[in-house]
Amino acid sequence: MALEIFSSIFFTPFLIRSFGQAEYGVYSLVNSVAAYLYLFDMGVGNSIVKYMAKYRVNGNAIKQGNVMFVSLLFYALMGLLMLIVGLVLKANFPIIFGVGLSDEQIEKAKIMFFITLINMAITLVSSPLNKTILAYEKFTFSKTADIIKICLRVLISIVVLKFGGRAIAILTINLLMTVLFSLLAVVYNIKYIKVKPIAKQVDLSFIKEVFSFSFIVFVQMIATQLNAMVDQVLMGIMLTSSAVIIGIYAIGAQFGTYLQSFASSVNGLLMPGVVKMVEQKESPVYIEKEMIRIGRVVFMLLSLIYCIFVVFGNDFVKLWAGEENSQAYYVGVIIMFPLVFSLSQAMGGQILWAMNRHKVQALLQIIVALSNIVLTAIMIQWNPLLGASIATAITYLVGNVGVQNIVFTKYIGISMPRFYKGLFKGILPCIFGCVLAGVAVKLLKIDGWAGLTMHCSIMAGTYMCLMFWKGMNSYEKNLVLSMLGKVKINIQRSK
Repeated sequence: MALEIFSSIFFTPFLIRSFGQAEYGVYSLVNSVAAYLYLFDMGVGNSIVKYMAKYRVNGNAIKQGNVMFVSLLFYALMGLLMLIVGLVLKANFPIIFGVGLSDEQIEKAKIMFFITLINMAITLVSSPLNKTILAYEKFTFSKTADIIKICLRVLISIVVLKFGGRAIAILTINLLMTVLFSLLAVVYNIKYIKVKPIAKQVDLSFIKEVFSFSFIVFVQMIATQLNAMVDQVLMGIMLTSSAVIIGIYAIGAQFGTYLQSFASSVNGLLMPGVVKMVEQKESPVYIEKEMIRIGRVVFMLLSLIYCIFVVFGNDFVKLWAGEENSQAYYVGVIIMFPLVFSLSQAMGGQILWAMNRHKVQALLQIIVALSNIVLTAIMIQWNPLLGASIATAITYLVGNVGVQNIVFTKYIGISMPRFYKGLFKGILPCIFGCVLAGVAVKLLKIDGWAGLTMHCSIMAGTYMCLMFWKGMNSYEKNLVLSMLGKVKINIQRSK
């Protein structure tokens, strides 16, 4: 996850400067439209890992073969259906995006979309193999393959861009990487996993169980995709000559994606005991304390990132994406704000899953996503960039924070006022002090990456000192000291 974030931060400026604003906007729009086709996964991928791991532990080779057979057949059919739907969609690009894109941009978009469509179909069909590798806990192979794939893709793409390659060339490289590593997954499964598809003795009740489990995942996937991509698609449909606007918006929205990816990594490290806690039927008071404990750590980190971005993000965007894309800063500031709060209480969603009470959450997410579509369609006619950003932020804040708080109170039994009181305790004054330090440091007119790095470092250092002095409780201080101790030991060992 961290490598993906850093590779994207490193690689995106090459794309923006090589493509230009308009082509980068078309490239972003194509990726947004194509992302909806991932819904053909229908959440079955998570079921493969769950049931393959279950039958592996039980030593039931026939059931494992059944899972492989059902999933390969399902994904082959879904891959074919995806191609058909995608080709119909591609043929209608002039009708769908005739207002937002020029004739030349539509033709380019059709080529980009076709390459992306083939890439996605191959990814979908090979999904059972990659999920089986995860179910067999071959994490070293899986992570190593992902790292090599990311590094190869970035390095080859940079070389191609240096020689004048554009969006179509980059998407072709992505396709070749997918083909190569899908073949690698096939070889690894045949040689090491050795789970063969078994069509005989397939239990129909098992199929029903798989798809009933997958349905809720599918509903949440729909909500996620609608929220993540709808703004750019609506701009492409409704706004005249929208390619440049879409490109700027995509840059700003990417900062929200980075924040979500970072928070997911932190939550993944801190929440391994959620299922166990629910299975042991811990009291709502205990669960509330755990949510506060984990939420505070996440909130501290996200608040630091957000505050630094608010103060110095405009300078960063100008250096990173170019002066002409500076409005992306405002998009990022607006979209990231509600995410700081929703991601800090993400443990509540995990608890609902563990309690098997996530259906209501999934349905509410769909309602929020549909509200986002309506509000965005209205707001972009006022101001495309700010309107879309504000609409998305409002729906996130109302749906993923406000409504979720009601769900957590009703189904988990925790007090959200107490949660927020515990979440903010000691942290808000440190945030205020950190922002004041950042504003004061900004008065030092030092330009370029060196100046930006120095400014951000001073602000981050101020925040950490204030937090350790006044903001953190004993658990959080011990967590920091423990991490520093491990770093010290590793440094000593390396000498």
